[in-house]
Amino acid sequence: MKYSLSRRSLRAEYFPHMGLVSWKNALPAQECDAIIALGRAVPLSDTIVVGQKALAGHRVCNTHMIADIPEAGPLYDLLWSAADHAAGHDFGFALTRIAREPHYVEYRAGAGHFHWHNDYSHESDEAPRKVTVVIQLSDPEDYAGGDFETFGPIGETAPRGRGTIFCLPSIVPHRVTPVTRGVRRALVAWVAGPRFQ
Repeated sequence: MKYSLSRRSLRAEYFPHMGLVSWKNALPAQECDAIIALGRAVPLSDTIVVGQKALAGHRVCNTHMIADIPEAGPLYDLLWSAADHAAGHDFGFALTRIAREPHYVEYRAGAGHFHWHNDYSHESDEAPRKVTVVIQLSDPEDYAGGDFETFGPIGETAPRGRGTIFCLPSIVPHRVTPVTRGVRRALVAWVAGPRFQ
């Protein structure tokens, strides 16, 4: 499968309280389609969360984990570039690596959601996750609900434009509200760094 993402200069919009940093419509439709095709070519994975036994139903979506293979190299480069820019220019975090395989996810009407959580995962082998990166792959008219929201002094809703990339500190609580129509498609990655001191 052919897949490429062009390198681009990302210019962020700035928000207070270490909230979302976003690049609206950073990727054209054909690159969004390529990410979807790459994700859907990978078998479904179990959708789990930390404490899955106690939190069954906390996260409901279809998940495909994209390994660091040659076809995904440009995608990994883009995810690192976005996280590194946000960490260095907005959050003041040191980063070391992409913590685990990025997830291509589909939240479907009637079931798709992810309740309040953070991504820091301090007790896991891939910890600590410092920056969460999301690429919005669906056209906003293709679904209803499915808003990505943060919780904090100033709660925010992420931009819904197709091809938008946004980052947030992984320790910030966030959720995906229930999808009520259509399918929300996104790619999610986590970039680790040294533990907070």
